[in-house]
Amino acid sequence: MKYLKHFFPSIFIITALFTFSLGSNYPTIFLFGFSAFIILGDALLKKQTTVQKFSYPSILNLSIYINLPFLFILIFFVVFIFSSYSPIWFVNFYDKFLFIDLINIKSTATLLDKISIIITTTLFIGILGTVPGHELTHRKKNKLDMFIGNWMLAFSWDCAFAIEHVYGHHKYVGLPQDPATAKRGENL
Repeated sequence: MKYLKHFFPSIFIITALFTFSLGSNYPTIFLFGFSAFIILGDALLKKQTTVQKFSYPSILNLSIYINLPFLFILIFFVVFIFSSYSPIWFVNFYDKFLFIDLINIKSTATLLDKISIIITTTLFIGILGTVPGHELTHRKKNKLDMFIGNWMLAFSWDCAFAIEHVYGHHKYVGLPQDPATAKRGENL
């Protein structure tokens, strides 16, 4: 369970894609169910107060790296649902490899489903893109981590974060030069 919990975001996005593939009303049902799960989980489960030690950090890295392809799949799915063009190669890819009938989903999606898909997508961009991207861009010496982290941050249009946060904020934290540090009593 120690390692498995780090794969929950990836499991959630797979569950979302599967649920969306069931057709009309399911994107809305997923959004309400996912929201309830997160809210109740926060309220009922104990906060982790201990620092865990991991013997296999590469498994933890995998749980971060795997988010990038899942985000691409989700974003391509969302763009397809909202577009008027249906490329056959794309439809065939989802049908053959992911067992998702995009044409059926697109034709049966209600307005509420589309709103739910947008809200769910923005949540997943934060959960699987922005947060892990932030972590990866802290690893300045590892080019692969910086590359993947920047791609993850790109989903939220925040690639500048990797430069400003790591090379600006971390360098000047707490000093007057740091625009991200709160300043008491100045220019109020």
